[in-house]
Amino acid sequence: MRVLSAQERAQILALGSDVKRVWSAPSITDRDRKELLRTLVEEVIVDVKRQEDRAHLTLRWRGGLLTDIDVHLPRSHPAPIRTDEEVVELVRRLAVHYPDAVIAGILNRQGKTTATGMRFRA
Repeated sequence: MRVLSAQERAQILALGSDVKRVWSAPSITDRDRKELLRTLVEEVIVDVKRQEDRAHLTLRWRGGLLTDIDVHLPRSHPAPIRTDEEVVELVRRLAVHYPDAVIAGILNRQGKTTATGMRFRA
């Protein structure tokens, strides 16, 4: 194990007082940032509040200090993709008289599209 010199120790302590500058330095990589976090953070406690679309994080730093952070959570289930109700009703009416290929042709000539914006196919 290598022992730090007094000068090296002083430099590291100086960096510790300005983590923001170190974090945003042009020379630091994402890998370096991950290592920095692993060095500074002892534990992360996450309390998810699904009904409120948020999570509460408690960071326990190596020195024992605690930091609380609330973050917004994106919707876990995106809204389902649905075909326009007018198109669905038209398909129901056409299905009584025509096969799928003909119905697809009629819908495409009318400029109708699927729920994902595609042309209809048989």
